[in-house]
Amino acid sequence: MIHVMKRSTLPFLIFIIIAIINLVGVVNGKTPVVEMAEENVSLVPLYEKLGLEIKNQGHRGSCEIFAMLDVLEFHLAKRGQKINVSEQFAMWAANKVSHKSVTGSSRGFSPQDIVDGIKQYGIARDESMPYKDKGGIGRPSKETLADAATRKNAALTLFVSDPWSSKNQEKATINTIKAICGSIKEENPVTIGIDWPSGGKLDPNGFLHGYGIKPGHAVVLVGYVVNKRYPGGGYFIFRNSWGKKYGENGYAKITFEYFLNAVDQASAVRLY
Repeated sequence: MIHVMKRSTLPFLIFIIIAIINLVGVVNGKTPVVEMAEENVSLVPLYEKLGLEIKNQGHRGSCEIFAMLDVLEFHLAKRGQKINVSEQFAMWAANKVSHKSVTGSSRGFSPQDIVDGIKQYGIARDESMPYKDKGGIGRPSKETLADAATRKNAALTLFVSDPWSSKNQEKATINTIKAICGSIKEENPVTIGIDWPSGGKLDPNGFLHGYGIKPGHAVVLVGYVVNKRYPGGGYFIFRNSWGKKYGENGYAKITFEYFLNAVDQASAVRLY
């Protein structure tokens, strides 16, 4: 005997089948796919309009400093206060508030320490305390301290807590990606720390390729594309601190799949 399935049962069975497929994917270690409407958002044209150049951190392990200061330069420029900020001063301030002596030679700087340093001492101009990619950090002059103190209203939003400040390392999720996309869409770039392949290896299409040391490197997410043709359902555009010779004039891409598997921390620093 042939049984005809009632129409009312079809939606329920389809839901069950989809749920089983998704469960099998998770069990088999497959990366989930972002379910969002297709979209293409980029802050790169705005960075260029504001005249913000790609910088080069050189030999010092100061990628987190450069990434966070890059975002602050962006916000200052949007306010009509375009200055070349001092990464050297930011390193000094981060060490001062945290009672540490990090130089970037053996370990990097914590995002929270960087923001705490800005809140207490502010943001200095590079010409008053120029960046050096090796050696000691040095101390700012009284004039530099006074000028920096006029720019110290900063706040940090954490999407994934950093491994230096958190006892329990968080993992990025699909919701993390959605929240970061929302931040970028509102013109708030996001700094991330990720596993970094040797030499920042990119595939022929400009995507970060292969996993590396953990934690590895910090970059700034300045755009995204949502499209299921890409692993994880899309990709982020990131701005690096290795000069214009890296990637496409200093920019490259990271798929949502890579992001979910490799991100160590994600945060947005803002001025208020």
